[in-house]
Amino acid sequence: MDIISLDTTVSSTSMSRPNILFVVMDTARARNALPSTNAETVPRITEFMSDGVEFSSAISTAPWTLPSHASLFTGQYTSDHNTDAGNKQFDPDYDSLPAILNKSGYDTVAFSNNSWVSPDFGFDQGFDQFYPGWTLLEKGADLAPAMREHDHPLEQIRELIKTASASEIPSMMANAAYAKFFRKRYDYGAAVTNWKVKSWFDRQYSGEDPFFIFINYLEPHLEYDPPKKHCNHLPDGVSIAEAKEIEQDAWGYVAGEIGMTQRDFEILEGLYDSELSYLDHRIGNLLDSMSENGILDDTMVVIVGDHGENIGDHGLMDHQYCLYDTLVHVPLLIRGTNKFRGGHEVEQVVETRSLFPTILEAADANVPENPTIASSSLSEIVEDSSSAEEVAISEYLVPQPDIETLKERSKANSESGYEQYDRALRSLRTAEWKLIESSDGARELYDITSDPKELTDVSSEHSDIADELQQRLQEDRGPLKKQDQDASSLDSGAQQRLEDLGYI
Repeated sequence: MDIISLDTTVSSTSMSRPNILFVVMDTARARNALPSTNAETVPRITEFMSDGVEFSSAISTAPWTLPSHASLFTGQYTSDHNTDAGNKQFDPDYDSLPAILNKSGYDTVAFSNNSWVSPDFGFDQGFDQFYPGWTLLEKGADLAPAMREHDHPLEQIRELIKTASASEIPSMMANAAYAKFFRKRYDYGAAVTNWKVKSWFDRQYSGEDPFFIFINYLEPHLEYDPPKKHCNHLPDGVSIAEAKEIEQDAWGYVAGEIGMTQRDFEILEGLYDSELSYLDHRIGNLLDSMSENGILDDTMVVIVGDHGENIGDHGLMDHQYCLYDTLVHVPLLIRGTNKFRGGHEVEQVVETRSLFPTILEAADANVPENPTIASSSLSEIVEDSSSAEEVAISEYLVPQPDIETLKERSKANSESGYEQYDRALRSLRTAEWKLIESSDGARELYDITSDPKELTDVSSEHSDIADELQQRLQEDRGPLKKQDQDASSLDSGAQQRLEDLGYI
């Protein structure tokens, strides 16, 4: 299922501005996905970035998809762009990253496999084309509502035919077959995404203007189910069949209803690494195709994780309810233009929201005048490491799923243990310290240099440092208050897809 090399050679050597390929590795945490820490898992990315720049201490603004992508597209913190579980629609006060690039003459196209990053939630603004990963063809009715309302395939087909026009029926049937029988049969969409990118180059890209391609690859999101031939990072003596029998019910585990052993989590992390290894193969395959056709040399490539993952860490699974580095320390890699070449590592703490001014600078486009936007391009840190502030802020303002939903999903008979997750969180990370404060008044402090896994809270022993960091955080962000869950109803198709991903 490898992507075929592009049939049409497209040259952009005459362009003064680079093409931009912006790749999000959904759910990729730094310690598993960075070349400097786990090169054997991501060999293709490691090889490619041997002439790029690795930001080994990059921190996401949020621990889950919706707010973190909104920050990537605005350069703001969650409390500034206000897109999270308390307000699920992405509706920034100024043009988003793709909108600015589009107005600056870029062909803008998105390929997303995560339902949060979709037209349903406003993320199509600024894109000439937006290709959702849950459909095979661009045209055709949304299938999820019919599949949600009806269990039997014949009833689903009747419902779809009633709502579709005659011209939509062929595409609709192709999309229905893909969604029902093929979408998750091999992977979470990486192979088909690469095929769609190839088709876009072959059929729609003229080469006259630079392009901005955004891709969200869903691997290695739960469930961890890598293709068998890429399932090569399991612990010794563990078969693929045994590994895929391990329980992956995150909310059942969080609720205390499912017992997991350390060995179970070692096996799950092996599956997780195998998912990353497979995604590395797909990203490498895409880069090869672009290189063979003269596109890659004129392209700035950005690879970033939107958030990480807990695999038993801190008593949690999935990517909710905390702000530990397992969730907010993510891979960030850039190659392209003279400023991001040379194969070196930047160890200073940086924020992923800084990609907003970084990409606009490369595109020779203006950053909107707004004091809440990240002001410094990462190129400044590459050129002069002393320019880095070495401070990163992350926010988690509304629990997602909310506690009532967690109770329903876990079918728990007791409220014991749930209250600890019903709060907002905020963190401030420096090179040495990590402060986490909660809306219930609690706070934690970790010595990152001696305790990188954040296992020992030293806020009592170092109260002066905790006070200083907390004061700095509150001066920057104001009082911390837990917000309310967005009560507006979701489109039935979007709701079905988010339920499939375990978000609601």
